[in-house]
Amino acid sequence: MYMGLSSQKNDMVVYMLFLLHNEREREWFEKAWKGTGKKCYLEVSGAGCCLRFKKVEDLSLDVIAKVMHRMPAKKYLEDHIAMLARMGKGPDGKPLKNGEGARGIAKAKSTSMSKSDSATVAKVRLTTTLLQAAPIETPGRRDKASR
Repeated sequence: MYMGLSSQKNDMVVYMLFLLHNEREREWFEKAWKGTGKKCYLEVSGAGCCLRFKKVEDLSLDVIAKVMHRMPAKKYLEDHIAMLARMGKGPDGKPLKNGEGARGIAKAKSTSMSKSDSATVAKVRLTTTLLQAAPIETPGRRDKASR
């Protein structure tokens, strides 16, 4: 999963798994977030990289958009497939057959994205385009032109 969003009983969470194993981008994100003056509730664990918040106003959507731009979904998928190969797994996440060994890992690294991976990339691009094209409006907040 590249990114996710959930609403739970006590808070909401933006899951940014593309930051989990990418320390350089995570450090950039934390520095950029601190520059906004907002508190950063970023939890990094073996299960994921979660940004917790209570209200949308607690988020810096600009910083989230910039970090998404810095790690395109296609690059994330390529990195993820390479990580699976290092773990001895194919692009589908299943263990490589015993006889494949290093040759199988090299094959997994060079395997192109499947149709479902391509569909995921297309969905992320569409979502990113929509977010950039339509600013998020919060209740009670309007720009000066619409008053």
